Amino acid sequence: MGRHVFQTCPVLGDTTQVQHAFTSDPGTWLPAPADAVDHDTWTIRLTAGPATQSVHATVGAPFDLGEVTWRTIRWQPPEDATLHRFLPAFTGEIGLRAADTGTLVVQGHYAPPGGTVGSAIDTLALHRVADATIHTLVASVAERLQVPTSVA
Repeated sequence: MGRHVFQTCPVLGDTTQVQHAFTSDPGTWLPAPADAVDHDTWTIRLTAGPATQSVHATVGAPFDLGEVTWRTIRWQPPEDATLHRFLPAFTGEIGLRAADTGTLVVQGHYAPPGGTVGSAIDTLALHRVADATIHTLVASVAERLQVPTSVA
């Protein structure tokens, strides 16, 4: 069983344009630089404090559920990553509620690497790194999705 993470962030700008951007090419709103690996996978750099690591992120097609447009998102460190054994894979959803104001949501699960010892270390401290990583991801995506509103 994995650990649950959840983060939200406001997205400023015209909600129709933000919605269009979110349902378009994820390479335009994933953390830069987002290098395409294939049609639904990008190499992105995730950051938590001073640590940064490249991962392969796969983003699914958008689907609507109530007032939220969701896309599945998952990532795993590349096999050749220096810290591969120490980095968790993530499976979850990224959603945009673009009603009156935009709100970006990321929720999902990761399994702490290292078995029982890794789970204990995660409980004591490393869950904060996971939370910080998701927080940075949400803030980065929200910033890249923001479209300035026109002033009348």
